[in-house]
Amino acid sequence: MLITQKYHSASEIDPEFIPSLESLLCNCVPSFDLIKNFEENSPKNTHFHYYLFFSDKHNSPIGFTQVAIEQKNSNKKKFNFFKKPEPKSKLATWKVPGCYQEALVVEPRYKTQALYNASKLFQEFNEREDILCQTFRFGQIHEDVTKSFITEFNRPKETIIADTLVKNQSNYQDYLQSLDQTTYKLIRNNWKSLHQNEIHMNGNQDFKELFAYKKDGAKLYKQLKSDFKVKQYTKLNTQYFSLEHNDQLLAIIFLIKGYGHHYFYDYITLHQDIAQEVFHQMAIMNFYEIKDSDRLHLLFNPDNHEYFSKVGFTSRRQVELTYSK
Repeated sequence: MLITQKYHSASEIDPEFIPSLESLLCNCVPSFDLIKNFEENSPKNTHFHYYLFFSDKHNSPIGFTQVAIEQKNSNKKKFNFFKKPEPKSKLATWKVPGCYQEALVVEPRYKTQALYNASKLFQEFNEREDILCQTFRFGQIHEDVTKSFITEFNRPKETIIADTLVKNQSNYQDYLQSLDQTTYKLIRNNWKSLHQNEIHMNGNQDFKELFAYKKDGAKLYKQLKSDFKVKQYTKLNTQYFSLEHNDQLLAIIFLIKGYGHHYFYDYITLHQDIAQEVFHQMAIMNFYEIKDSDRLHLLFNPDNHEYFSKVGFTSRRQVELTYSK
């Protein structure tokens, strides 16, 4: 039997649990601060509940889930004095921010018990009059969901996403040589194109310094510092890599240190003419140059996983479930 502990804000979670949570979530987020930042930067009409699962054997969390509850705007503006107000309609999205954005992260040996506890939480929300719809996304454990959740879901949607790049070569050049020839030539041609167009890469530990001496640098910095991604990543252990042509910024890649040997990356495109494959290879190249790196994760959802499979990432099956009243 697992014990469930509820919190109304990520900032309320006991500091003593954070190291264990970061270990548990090491494949999902670079730091628990990302979850806090996600809450802080979410719309005002959204609030959160967090649930930690504990076994009776130790005092460290072995499971984690969170639900974002969004108030659905009503189109009705007039108030009828003689009519009872309609219950508020809310959307409940069970999702842990980060790589997979799945409903539940749990130590594998506790998955059956954790799914049972999660199903109880779902039923509690299902009984609320104000909850109109709930959505879940599950990964490798989704085959067990139907055994634990007694409700019949509508619109199941199965997808395959890019998962993790495991460092299995001694350096970036060896990594490139390990790829199939078609992929290798494509990457090599992308690098050649950058060189021919006099586009170069710079790295920096300070986000603001990327904009120094750049065309419209102050204006661009002011614009980007309020961007949702930037507001999160600048609070983490992040290295910044830019693509530049003369004094113009073309793109920014965020490479973020996670728990242990885990690293994460994301990017912002400032010029549409550059192939996105370049951004991925910039992240991979710099990942290979870091001595303590072992696993690289995506902090974004690519349109298709096939490219990432070709460049060495593993794949992950997911199913998204929706329940509407």
